[in-house]
Amino acid sequence: MEELETKKIQIKDKDGITKEAEVVLYFSFDNKKFVIYTLNETDENGMVILYSSLVEKEGTETVFKKIAPEDWTRVKQIMNKVVKEGRE
Repeated sequence: MEELETKKIQIKDKDGITKEAEVVLYFSFDNKKFVIYTLNETDENGMVILYSSLVEKEGTETVFKKIAPEDWTRVKQIMNKVVKEGRE
C-alpha cells in the first residue's frame, strides 16, 4: 500500500516559537485562502486538535494570520465537515 505524503508547514505560535504543523486541508472562499492544520496534539477525549488560519502572501513569504470574526462561522462549518468525514 502506498503511503500518502503529508504537507508540512511552519507555524509561529503566540509566543513566536516556530512549530511544524501537518496540513489537513487548504480551502478558499470570498477570494480568501485558509488552511486547517494540526500539531498532532490531542484533547482530554483523545481527539486530534485542529487549528485554522488565514493564508496570505507578503512578498515572497506565506503568512498565516488570525481569522476575522466575519469569516469564523464559515471556517468552523468547514472544520466540522472535515471532522465528520474523518469519523466515517
